This record gives sequence, C-alpha cells and structure tokens, in this order.
Amino acid sequence: MKKLCLFRHAKSTYGALGTEDLDRPLHEIGMSNVSLMGNVLTNKYKFKPDLIMTSHAVRTVLTAELLCEPLGYKKEKIRVEKSLYEAGVEELLQDIKLVDSKVKNLLIVGHNPGLTLLANFLADTHVNNLPTSGMFAIELDSKSWEDISTANNKVLFFDEPKNHQ
Repeated sequence: MKKLCLFRHAKSTYGALGTEDLDRPLHEIGMSNVSLMGNVLTNKYKFKPDLIMTSHAVRTVLTAELLCEPLGYKKEKIRVEKSLYEAGVEELLQDIKLVDSKVKNLLIVGHNPGLTLLANFLADTHVNNLPTSGMFAIELDSKSWEDISTANNKVLFFDEPKNHQ
C-alpha cells in the first residue's frame, strides 16, 4: 500500500505590481498555517513522507521547506519538479508514476485546481476545494506508484487550517 498526501501551498501574497506568478512569496498567515498543518500532519495523522515533491513556484518551495521541520524531513531531499506547476490530473499522475517504488509515503506540494481534481479522481469522495495549506491523503491500493488506479483507494483525511484555529 502507498500513501499519498496532497498539500496545497500556503496563502501567498501578490507582492509588488508586476510580480510574476511563479515569484509570489508566502503571506505571514500562510507561513503560520504551514507550521500549524505540519504539526497536525505529524502529530494527529502520523504521516511521515519518504519523499516531498513540489513545483518550482516560490510559494510551493517555501511551503515544502517550512513543512520539513515538523515532519523531520531534510530540506535538501525535497524534489522540485517544474512539471507540477499548473499541472492537471494527467501531468500529476505522470510525475507520481515515476516515483521509486521504495517510497511508501509521498507528499506533493502543489496548486489548485490540479490537486483538488486529483483528489476527486483518485478517491471515492468529492472535495469541493482544497484550500491553501489544506491537505488530503489517500491510501492507494497499489504496490508501486506506476500501478496506481482509482480502484479500492481509501481516504485517510482531508483537513485544513480553519479546523485547528
């Protein structure tokens, strides 16, 4: 069994006029929420990633880095994938299917609408919106990432900062 946690980047700021979407930094509220949810992920759900993958956008990389401390994960092990930026379900699945089968617990830090669409595709549930710093995890009925499908997957949790404030 494989466990996949989808974590939407923290609340970002739009910064100065002309700031490119890729370069948007995190808002103070976002940084606080990442710390909060990282602790929830560790203490409540006992989720320890073997691999963290993130898009190359500043806000996702910073979110992934902030998650490292509460998760006990080394920042230098974060895998940055440009293909995760603005990825849809097919692109996300392609990246997931390339993950080494030794990885049991995968955490992806990414963007909407792709993460919400992927959650709905893989799970027998309906997630209306994965909010910023929200997380959705499923246990996949697969022995390897290459073989993931929509059959027999189990939702582990869907959580967001407002549930802990």
